[in-house]
Amino acid sequence: MILPTENDAVPRASLGMTDAISIIIGTVIGAGIYETTPLIAKSTSSTVELFAVFLVGGLCALIGALCYAELATVLNRTGGDFEYLQEAYGRRLAFVFAWMTFWIVQPAGVGAIAYIFARYAAQLHDSLNVAHFSYIAVAAVAALTVANAFGLQVGTSTQKLLTATKVLGILVLIALGFLLPSVPTVTETPVSVPGTVNLELAFILVLYTYGGWNVIVLVAAEVKEPRRNLVRSLILGIALITVIYLLAVFSFEYALGHAGLGLSRSVASEIARSSLGDYGALFISLLICTTCLANINATILTNSRIFFAFGRRWHTYRWLGRWHGDFQSPVNALVAQGGIAIALILIFASGEQSFQRLVAFSAPVFWLFFLLVSIALFILRRRGYTSPEEFRVPLYPLLPLIFSAICVFMLYASVDYALATLRLEAMAVATVLIAGCVAAVIAHRAEPRT
Repeated sequence: MILPTENDAVPRASLGMTDAISIIIGTVIGAGIYETTPLIAKSTSSTVELFAVFLVGGLCALIGALCYAELATVLNRTGGDFEYLQEAYGRRLAFVFAWMTFWIVQPAGVGAIAYIFARYAAQLHDSLNVAHFSYIAVAAVAALTVANAFGLQVGTSTQKLLTATKVLGILVLIALGFLLPSVPTVTETPVSVPGTVNLELAFILVLYTYGGWNVIVLVAAEVKEPRRNLVRSLILGIALITVIYLLAVFSFEYALGHAGLGLSRSVASEIARSSLGDYGALFISLLICTTCLANINATILTNSRIFFAFGRRWHTYRWLGRWHGDFQSPVNALVAQGGIAIALILIFASGEQSFQRLVAFSAPVFWLFFLLVSIALFILRRRGYTSPEEFRVPLYPLLPLIFSAICVFMLYASVDYALATLRLEAMAVATVLIAGCVAAVIAHRAEPRT
């Protein structure tokens, strides 16, 4: 049952296709393109292989997007994945999904990016150092939470500005790479470090680099003409991201060569410094700061809708499901998720490595629910949740099966990593998961009987 909101205020469809694309690009393109590309290059044997891995990654994202597009048009509701899991598997599984997202997945992801932002922001002024990282990270999360609390228009305007600035900066970096003297290909020497070629690792890294495109379905009910704009924004957004990534890889390869790219510790800094000298460091700091802010803002904007939808489904947590009619935002959900993220930043004030480990150890939970959503498409189709008027994923059931197989692969890889490198953070994730299962049972029993 969906509980009524205060004053019957509900989300209004006000997002256009440009807004949706800016959210997708803002979420997907992060600092990872600079950090993972050298690792992917090191795991491939040639430039052609590197290009192929990034192209296949884009195709995998597109397949997943087509599956999500059908779900988002058939169940055009705020909350996206939460609503799909609710309809396919029942209330308690959806509860655990929202619980894990609220306590671990969302705050850990935001905290990790906020620390990267803080690290580069501190380089912009001599008076800032590592002791200020947690304060800078908290300030970024708090400011963007407040901006989104003031309404969807403020949040999306901020998103479009940050995304446009980020994309422009990346294009400038790509151009700088092409302006450098090309590194000649020497066929007599190996193009990769012997023993490092690992295509499985390369695909894992590239799929993470493309991650985040699905966030747009969380605000599906706020998108105008969803059948048209949701589908087109997902396809165009991923196509643009793939083109940007391929241009970036081409530029990096042109400037450093395949072996040089694989050995690079900071590909963006190396290219910027070679072209701009000391100004290159300032340019990279500003670019990565903008990249992180765009990612944080998109995550805050979209994930708050999960908790709003959760609050509308569960009486015990109904305070999360209140929609502010004047601001047109889920203020309570935004404040709650921002508070948890800030609390984790202060708890893990020792540095971003703890956040990165928390993200890594929560990955099995993320991919498990991603897999369940992919299977939900089959379940909902079988139950008749589709019609000729709605978008239908082409080549059904082939593309959904491919998407499910990708999720299984990533679930296996993330579980394998977690088991191989058990740490305190892994135990924290397991504890929260168990607590979520218990909380779901308690909340279900506390629901008023109708």
